[in-house]
Amino acid sequence: MTADALRRSLAGDDRLHHDDERLEVEPASVAAGGLVGSYRVKARPAVELLERRGLLTWRQARAARRLYRSYSLGICGAREADKGTGSWSPAGYSDLQLGAATDYRLGRAAVGGADWPVVFNVAVLDQTVRAYAQEHYASASGRLIGLVMNRLRGGLDRLADYHEQADDADGV
Repeated sequence: MTADALRRSLAGDDRLHHDDERLEVEPASVAAGGLVGSYRVKARPAVELLERRGLLTWRQARAARRLYRSYSLGICGAREADKGTGSWSPAGYSDLQLGAATDYRLGRAAVGGADWPVVFNVAVLDQTVRAYAQEHYASASGRLIGLVMNRLRGGLDRLADYHEQADDADGV
């Protein structure tokens, strides 16, 4: 059985339609002697796929993952159930959430306005470059995907530069 036929049998047509390039088949159980007992399909994050394919450097992928963590903790993070009433507890946010929200906002400013939508959609919303080009430009041509990819790389480079400068200033 070929890898495509195996992937199609495990994932189903509706999932393949939406996440075709992100789905990978991997062994779920391996018996003694290296024989594979079963397989499973795993959806990889867009940033991880780009890094694995050599389209993003380790530094760029690290900046994208840090932006995602800052957004998910600082912006979308769950608030504590009880609002703070003292001067030490600003509206129920922990210091970690405040730090993450600040890191996200300063990272957004470092990326800049023109490249921010691409960086946000790929790093935070986990959208592929091809899907971004199709959604925002109504085309998925190779040339357009290359241009979007260059915008993503440039924005992530600026974000990585900001993170390095901020870490140096903090003594990390």
